[in-house]
This record gives sequence, C-alpha cells and structure tokens, in this order.
Amino acid sequence: MTNQEKKEYLLGYQYLNQRINRLLLEQQQWRELATRVSPNLSGMPRGGGGGGTQGAISKIVDLETEINAEIDKLVEKRKEIEGIIRAVEDSTLQTLLEYRYINGKKWEEIALMMGYDYRYILKIHGKALSLLPSDLGKKKTLKDTRRHP
Repeated sequence: MTNQEKKEYLLGYQYLNQRINRLLLEQQQWRELATRVSPNLSGMPRGGGGGGTQGAISKIVDLETEINAEIDKLVEKRKEIEGIIRAVEDSTLQTLLEYRYINGKKWEEIALMMGYDYRYILKIHGKALSLLPSDLGKKKTLKDTRRHP
C-alpha cells in the first residue's frame, strides 16, 4: 500500500464525518419544511398527494435512521484509525496523525500547534505514513489466522 493509499484510507473518517454533517443539515431542512406546512383550514377536501407534513415527517424519520447507522460506522472507523495511529511508537508522529486524520486539522494549524515549520510537518508526515502497516483496513479472517496442516 502506497503512502497515498494510506492517506486516503485514514481520511475515510473525515469523509464519514462530512457525510453525517450533510445528512444532519438535510434533516434540519426537512424539519423546517414540516413546521412551515400550513394545515387545510377551509374544510374543503383536497387531493391526497401524500406530501405536506406527513411526507416531511417520514423523510425526517428515514434520515434519523440513516444518520444513526452512519454514526455507528464513524465510531468504528475512529476506533480503527486510533488503533493504527497508536501502533506508531513516536508520540510526535502520533500527535501529528491524530491532528490530521482524527481532528481534521489543516497542515498550517498542525504546524502552529506543534511548534514546527510547515515544511517540517509535511516531512515528518511522510515518515509517519511510512511507519504505518501496509495492510490498513484489511481484516484478518479465520482462514488467514488458522494454521494449515
């Protein structure tokens, strides 16, 4: 696995987080729509389009289920990435990887927080990536761990 592939793998946590934020925003928009829908006060029957408040509430419930599933994935992905980062023995490199891939910090912010030059941060980031295992994200199956006669 190349360093670029390792970066993409580690960024998976940030991508999931962004997806959840997008779903939460969409859910909020549906909530606002549901509160703006006015009831039929005229007493006259209208076509049953199935939209309105019921449609919005249904969409909100569906999004809630999807958000909860994505949050479960996010929690698992974070645990996995934290374990990978902890495998790096150098605490400076661990901190750098956590800032970048868990906290989603920009390189400039990381350099300021750690008290290093921007270019040096990029250099040690390359070193940190090279220390990560090349089989990131590959789960061992029972077949992989069993001894064959």
